[in-house]
Amino acid sequence: MPPEQELIKRLARLQTDAAGLIRVTVRDRDTAQSLCREVASTLARELDQADPNVSAAAWARGITIGKIQAALRESGSPCLSAEALEAIGRAVEAIGAWPPGRRSALRSCLTRLPDESSRVLSYRYEQRQSVAAMAEEAGRRVDEVVRALSRARDRLDRCVCGQLSVIEARRPVLPRKEE
Repeated sequence: MPPEQELIKRLARLQTDAAGLIRVTVRDRDTAQSLCREVASTLARELDQADPNVSAAAWARGITIGKIQAALRESGSPCLSAEALEAIGRAVEAIGAWPPGRRSALRSCLTRLPDESSRVLSYRYEQRQSVAAMAEEAGRRVDEVVRALSRARDRLDRCVCGQLSVIEARRPVLPRKEE
C-alpha cells in the first residue's frame, strides 16, 4: 500500500476511535458532533507533528481527552478525570478492533431482541438517557428500569456468545506444525 494510503487509513482509524470516545462521554449530541469535527480536524492537521516516541493511538487519545474536558468545563457539565477518560478511550479502541464476526454477531443479536429489550437499550445507550429519566418517562420505578436494562444486556450477551460459538465451531482447525 502506498504511504499516502497508509497515512489516510491510519488517520481514519484514529478519528474513528476519537469519535467513539466522544460519543460515549459527551451527552449533548450537538456538542459531541462539534467535538468530533474539531478533533478530526486537529488530528489531520497535527498528525505529522506527533511525538514519534508515543503511540499514535495514545497521542490521539490525549488530544481527544483534552478537548472533551475543555468542552465539558466550558458548558458547565460534569467532567470525568483524564484517567477515567483514558480508560474509556482504551476500551473504545478495543471494541473497535473486534473482528468482523464479533461485530456481525452483535448486529444480528440486536435485531433479534424482544421489543422491550431493544427499547430500553436504545433509550439508555443510543439516546443516552439516564435511568431516572427512563423511569420517569415510562412511569416506572428506577429499580424496575435497572432490572429491565440488566435483563436486556444479559439477553444480548447470551445471544452474542451463542453466535460467536457458532462462528468458532465453523472455523477450520489447522494442523499443528511438527518440529
